[in-house]
Amino acid sequence: IIHQQALCAKVIGFGHVMTPVVKIINNIRSKAKQHRIFKVLLEEMAAEYGDLLLHTEIRWLSRGRVLLRFLSLLGEIKEFMQSKGEDVSLLEDTEWALDLAFLTDITGKLNHLNCELQGKGKTVVNMISALNAFKAKINIFSVDIQRKKVLHFPSVQSVLKDNASASDTFDKVADKYCEVINRLGQEFENRFCDLDQLEPCVSFISNPFMNVDTTSFAEQLSTTFNLDAGQVEIEIITLQNDLHLKAYQAAPNFWCLVDTEKYSGVCTAAMKVASLFGSTYLCESAFSDMNFIKNKHRTRLTDAHLKELLTVAVSSYTPDYNTMVNSMQCQSSH
Repeated sequence: IIHQQALCAKVIGFGHVMTPVVKIINNIRSKAKQHRIFKVLLEEMAAEYGDLLLHTEIRWLSRGRVLLRFLSLLGEIKEFMQSKGEDVSLLEDTEWALDLAFLTDITGKLNHLNCELQGKGKTVVNMISALNAFKAKINIFSVDIQRKKVLHFPSVQSVLKDNASASDTFDKVADKYCEVINRLGQEFENRFCDLDQLEPCVSFISNPFMNVDTTSFAEQLSTTFNLDAGQVEIEIITLQNDLHLKAYQAAPNFWCLVDTEKYSGVCTAAMKVASLFGSTYLCESAFSDMNFIKNKHRTRLTDAHLKELLTVAVSSYTPDYNTMVNSMQCQSSH
């Protein structure tokens, strides 16, 4: 899901903004002396940040962070380039500054969604919830731009506040921004349409006591997870009328309390939903842990030791050190 979300972000485009930003950053940071002078300038001007960030295409959050840092230091960058006799007409262009601010805001929102999809313990339930919330927010963002309020675009607000002539320019480019937001929303709908079939099943697993059409829902659940529709229908009715289980419906480990023999069908569906891999985050984080363990100073590391170290690195288990220490017999001489 995270990979699909990153692909959705590519439909925004705005190459006329991103290309000059990356070029300016690379130009400043590529030469050591020039880079040091720029950092000294930022320090003297008490800038919000002490340096620019390099853009890395393969990193999920790179573009949003680079743009935010660049926009925050736009005044300092302009002054530095002027001192070097370089052309700053693009940076002084109001429309380009608005495009930069809009791209910063929209990528910031995508970064926020990306962070919500990351982390251990994120099940497909959490991911579908985050995606549905973001798709609903996209409609709000579009309406916000159409009404010229920009309540959800702080960077655009900042540019409009600092530049008196930016309001007239914003009226001209507002339709372009709405088109970009709508295109982004449509891309999310197209890429995640396969989750629409899974969503009712996930909703039931999250809240098994919700009001549903038992017959049609049992058929959908059985089709999705290859179960017996008649058995699942009876189990749903029985479970929703189980007063003992109703008392534990808010428990985080609810399905651990359900009798797997009595409710074999719905328990199987619950286990399959819990085991769905919403992203490759765990695999990638484990690979990063392995790279950290297999450094150049550990040339005699065996496969067996690597496996044991990796198991400890990815595990959330915390040993009871007090019990372990108390079970050890100390040497009398010590």
